[in-house]
Amino acid sequence: MDNLAGIRLASLGIVLAVVWALPSVAKAHGTGTRWLGDERALAVYFHYSTGEPMSWVKVRVFGPGDDKLEFVSARTDRNGRFAFLPDAPGRWRVEASDEQGHKAVAETELSPVADKADAPVTVGADRVGEGGGDGLVALSVAWRALLGVSLILNGLLAATLVRQRRSKGTH
Repeated sequence: MDNLAGIRLASLGIVLAVVWALPSVAKAHGTGTRWLGDERALAVYFHYSTGEPMSWVKVRVFGPGDDKLEFVSARTDRNGRFAFLPDAPGRWRVEASDEQGHKAVAETELSPVADKADAPVTVGADRVGEGGGDGLVALSVAWRALLGVSLILNGLLAATLVRQRRSKGTH
């Protein structure tokens, strides 16, 4: 039985090491975003990896130069859409969270517009967060590694149990 306890302790140690090694700032899995507008109002579509909209989830918008103070907070509509009117150029970040572990982040860079007095900003070409692929891929690799380690350890445990039963049967 000491051998089995040692295997369990080693398995726990390996699992904890793999979980600890996961990225500390990991993007949520299974979500994505798509920018819907290029005019003064910015609209974002938030969705799960299944294509289902992130309906009625909490949204927080952070303006240029302030990652702590929210510019606005609200909820998406039933179709996973959210729109707001930025008031300054710079990098804007929009986060949607269903408060059950899924979080999608969309960022865009707004630049000043000189030719329109009524439009203080325009959407730049630099948009981050569309599709949500990077976080999903990064977590998938980590989870695949964890699954591989788990399968190996379960195989070792099964082999140990079979060997123990055979040795008990011969005595």
